Amino acid sequence: MDSKDDSVTKSEPEILVPPDIAKEILAESFEVEDGESIEVDSYEFPYGKIILTISLSIAVVSLIIIGIVAQAKAKFIAEGLPYWIIAGILSIPLVFYFFNLFRAYNAHPLERKRILNEIPDI
Repeated sequence: MDSKDDSVTKSEPEILVPPDIAKEILAESFEVEDGESIEVDSYEFPYGKIILTISLSIAVVSLIIIGIVAQAKAKFIAEGLPYWIIAGILSIPLVFYFFNLFRAYNAHPLERKRILNEIPDI
C-alpha cells in the first residue's frame, strides 16, 4: 500500500527583498525620538561601558573581601560595615550597566544601537 503522509508540512515561500530596500524598511521601523533614523551598518563597540562595568565589579568584590577581612581581624562587625555599605552603593550602577549591556547584547542590531545610546557615559 503506497500512501503518502499528509502530515508533511509545506514551507512557505521565502520573500526576497533587495538589501537596500530592506535597510530602508528596518531604518524606518526604528527611529530615534528626534526623528533621525539609525543606520544599519554603523555600530561602535561600547568599550568604555564594558570597562566601567568590569571596574565596578572588581571594586565591589574587593570592598566585600576587605570588609570580611577587617571584620575577621577585629571580631567586631562595625569594622567591616563601612566597606560593605560602600560596596552596596557601588553595586547600584554596576547592576544598571550590567543589565543594560546584557539587554543590548540580546537585542536586534538596530535596537542594540538605541539601547547603547541610552546608557550614559562617564
